[in-house]
Amino acid sequence: MTFPHAIATIVESIALPHGYTLAIWSAGALAVFGYRVLHVRDVFLFVIGAVTGFLIFALPTWRSVASSSTISISLPSIALLNIFPLAAAVASSLVTRRIGKREVGYFVTGMTATVVYILSLSLLIALVGR
Repeated sequence: MTFPHAIATIVESIALPHGYTLAIWSAGALAVFGYRVLHVRDVFLFVIGAVTGFLIFALPTWRSVASSSTISISLPSIALLNIFPLAAAVASSLVTRRIGKREVGYFVTGMTATVVYILSLSLLIALVGR
């Protein structure tokens, strides 16, 4: 394998987790900026919100995913641009601005970032992957 091909392989394999990391980090940073306060419980509420957002999609699809011993995905190359974290960040900042109660806001912001990232990539795969 050539070095450029090796780089391409790595970039392709980390595209989704890299994008989600950017989405969730930016949502958290924007929430802290918006609420101006961060307590330990807020971190846990944010994480619980993000996990809840993931489970909204994971639980209904669990049976089909669990029946396979491996999970693979064909990703349209446009997904490598990683523009979807921006959509998640914008949606999360709008949510943070609308929810005045900090504890609820951290939970919903974590969930929003996850849901928007999953939905936007799913839409891309459904539209481009045809």
